[in-house]
Amino acid sequence: MSIDKDVLEEFKNEIVHEFRIYTESINSHVQQVAEGHELLNEKIDRLQEGQTELITRVDRLELTTLKLEQGQTKLEQEIKRTRVELGEKIDPINEGLDNHEGRITYLEKKSGVF
Repeated sequence: MSIDKDVLEEFKNEIVHEFRIYTESINSHVQQVAEGHELLNEKIDRLQEGQTELITRVDRLELTTLKLEQGQTKLEQEIKRTRVELGEKIDPINEGLDNHEGRITYLEKKSGVF
């Protein structure tokens, strides 16, 4: 059983042709995978940028919150101080009013109006 040289050449050509088809298919799939990886890398980069932006915003919010808390503490201290100062000013006025009420009552009784 002898195989003709032409038959062998044709068989070889068919195998080479099939091999090229599979190679092109594999290359196409590898290219698709590479493009998918590139897209994923871009998405990851965007997510990381967004995360960095969010962290920056949270840091600013924390700083603003700290400033507001400090301002609130200062206002509370100022309110307490103002209440003390007002109390110191109002107490003598109340004492003066009490004295005046006593005098008015005395004068009313003395004049016989009431």
